[in-house]
Formats: sequence, C-alpha cells, structure tokens
Amino acid sequence: MMRWSPYARRWLLTIWVMLAFTLAGHIALAGDSLSTMRDSLTARKSDTIASDSVARAKRPKVGLVLSGGGARGFVHIGLLKVMEEEGLRPDYVTGTSMGSILGALYAMGYSPDQMSELNRTLDWNALISDDTDMRTVSLEQKPTVGRSLLQLSWHNGGFRLPTGMVESQRMWQKLGRLFWPVAGTYSFNDYPTPFRCCAVDIFRGRVATFSEGCLTKAVRSSMAIPAMFSPVEWGDTAVMVDGGVGDNFPVDAAQAMGAEITIGSYSGAPIYEADSIKSFSAKDVIKQASMYAGIRKIRGDLNKFDLIFMPELHGVTSMGFNRGIQVEEYGYREAEKLRPQIRALAQHLDSLGPCPKVRPVDTSVCFNVSEVVVEGVGKTMRHFALQRLDLPVPGRVCGAEIDAAISRLYSSRYFKRAIYHIDELGRLHVEVAMEDKIKLQLSYEVNEVWGVGVAGRLSVLNPLIPSSRVALAVGLSYYPWL
Repeated sequence: MMRWSPYARRWLLTIWVMLAFTLAGHIALAGDSLSTMRDSLTARKSDTIASDSVARAKRPKVGLVLSGGGARGFVHIGLLKVMEEEGLRPDYVTGTSMGSILGALYAMGYSPDQMSELNRTLDWNALISDDTDMRTVSLEQKPTVGRSLLQLSWHNGGFRLPTGMVESQRMWQKLGRLFWPVAGTYSFNDYPTPFRCCAVDIFRGRVATFSEGCLTKAVRSSMAIPAMFSPVEWGDTAVMVDGGVGDNFPVDAAQAMGAEITIGSYSGAPIYEADSIKSFSAKDVIKQASMYAGIRKIRGDLNKFDLIFMPELHGVTSMGFNRGIQVEEYGYREAEKLRPQIRALAQHLDSLGPCPKVRPVDTSVCFNVSEVVVEGVGKTMRHFALQRLDLPVPGRVCGAEIDAAISRLYSSRYFKRAIYHIDELGRLHVEVAMEDKIKLQLSYEVNEVWGVGVAGRLSVLNPLIPSSRVALAVGLSYYPWL
C-alpha cells in the first residue's frame, strides 16, 4: 500500500476525485435543459398526486432519495430541515455515497439539527485522509507516523501500488461510532425509517443495494470513490466501490421498497452547456465526456420523481468540506423555494393518515454483550486483538467504550480496519483486517542529530514471533545512518 504526505495528498485528492471518480462514470445532471424538464415534471406530477391518493383512499408511502456529491451533499440537510418544519416525514430513505451517510443518520433518528451540528464539528478533511491521531500511537512508533512520502506493500512477489489512496481508519471508526445506536439491528427495515444504500460490485459489474448487515461496512462501500478510497471487500467474491459509479440517485431502490411518492435531493456535479466550450480546460473535456452515460440514466430517472430538489452549486467541489456550513445554509435557502409544494404535499398526506413518527436517536444507548468475536485473523492475532479491546463482557457495552476499544486496537499499528456489529444473540462481532505484512516506506526526517534528510524503512509484521515487528531503516542526510 502506498501512502502520501499530507501536503501532497491535499493536491492529489482533488485531482483523483476530478478525474478518477468522474471517469468511473459518476452521474451528474445537465444544467438548464434538465432543470426545465424537472420543473415541468414537478408541476405535472403535483397535479396528479392528489387524484391518485384519493383513488387509493389511503396515505401513500413516501420515499426520500439522497444523491452522492461529497461536500456538495450537505445541501441535503437544508432540504431535511424544511421538510421537518412542514411535518413531511418519509416512510423510506435511500442514498448513495454522501447521501448514504446522511440518509443513514436520518433513517436511524438523527434530526436535521443534529446532522447540522455534525457538519459544524467534525473534521471531514481528517476523516477522509489516512492521517493518524497521534494520541493513539505508542511512544516508540511516533517518529515513524505522519512523515510518509511513499509506502508500498509486498504482494505476490513484488511491491505494488495501492488499490486506493486512502484506507481511512478514522472514517471507519467515526462511522461506527455514529451508527452505534443501530449496531444491534441487523435488518435495515427495522430502523426507525427503513433504509437502503447502493454500491457497485466491480467484479460482477452490477449495482448492489444493501438492506441488512453491518451498516458501517455498507455505507463505507457506498462512498468508496474509485482510486481515492480503497474498495471494500465482502468475502472472497465481491469488491465494492462508490455507488455513484452505477446509481448516484437510487430512486429504483426507493420504489422497490414500496415508495409511491418519491422526493429526490440531488447534489451531483453540474454538466457544462455547449456554449461553455470556449472556457473549457482539458479537465472539463474529460469530465464532460465521461458523464455521457450518466446523463442518459438521469434523464430516464427524472420521470420517477414527484418532487426534485436540485440546487445549483457553482464553485463548490466534492472535496470542499471546509465550506460544508455554507453549503448547508445555501441548501436551506434554496429549499425555501419548495416550501409551498412541501407544505401542500404534507397537508394532503395528513388528510389521508398520520405522518410517520420517529423516536429520536439515543446516542448514549448501551447493549448487553455476551461475548466478543474477532473475525478476519488467525488464533494468535485474535487473542491479541481481544486483549487490546479489553471490553467488559459479558456485560453492558456503551458507545464510548467501544470507541475507546477500537482506538486501542488501531494504536497497535497491526490493523488497518476494524468494524463491528451485534448479532441477535448479543455477540459483538469485530471484523478486522491486518496491516500488510511487508512494507517499504520512504519518509522525511527532521531532528537535531541528523538534521533534515530522507529515510527508507523496510518493516515486517510477525516475522517469527506473533504480534511482533522488525524494521530496517536507512537515513540519507548530512550524517547518514542505519
């Protein structure tokens, strides 16, 4: 696996997202032409919702669809706030990529205000990087952390490039902590609001819709932007990448759940119009050409929505997380324009039956855990992991305890991923992935003895003794060292 310095990564992430993600076919919408189609479609369908509902003589099921779009996806929170204020609550939620994160939070009971607070307090740039929290690293390993310029892993007789620029342990851990309230709920149908999210299986070449299992793993799969984030393996036969590659606006999933009225919030990147060609760069040409197939799919899917929120986000990139608050506030202002339609729909639905009631999420919930089951490693490392986790089982385990336990596990630097869920028997399953056995790292060194220099480090995990590490380092500076 190769890792980059934080400085190089900030530049490279933008390039990867711009090229690799769009080349993978991330769906976007054409500007004025599709906006016109959307407006006429919404007006036409608004007239038919009432008559269709009367014919059914019961409250129709409402599905909410949230697209991907990275930092642009914070506009979804603005729409959710207006919907909540008007008493319009969906019966089903589906999402892709960033829409899967926000959709999952909303489905399990987080309020728009709580989601807004997360937008304001979370360091999203740190979460989508491989930067390590130095507080979790042992003293002897601190000099080797955070200085990597390049890191390669040995596989099948040679060193290889990574499957993604970022594994993002911190994202895995933060998602697990946020989703802890439903850690003991296997089926997504049993959430306060039933939920689905989408990813793409690159081996089978199909869109996968997750309806059960570990929510953290499902959402991390849905947001695994090709080449930027490492793909997520499901057993030996499925490897998942970002759902936006195949379905960035999963209305089909909502309708399959039973949605009769669909509301969509789209935050994907815009497509340039023909008269913009004079200002095109090579980047824009690649982006426009790569989205051709996606535009065709979206044109067909527009007919499946009854209400579409599609704000124009000029100048906001999918990596613009430093502008998350501004994007959310802009989303609220734009959603205000739809308030009359949202209010009318809410009032009409209320005349046919009560609005779905959702219990607020309890982030302090604790679960009775009978035992901890570590998966993905052999007997010796399983015992080592159990010691590092050091959870009070059998007994009650709370979110803060599992979060601290996972931090202890990561701080050993033997594991690159740890996700967890609780089964129906009360067993806490912790699925871990070992760090690569042999790694070659190039890093910079700055200290009073050698000055400024470059170091090469070859490290081997568990060479002879389990839970051990051997490293050979060579430094090139004014005073070379070994």
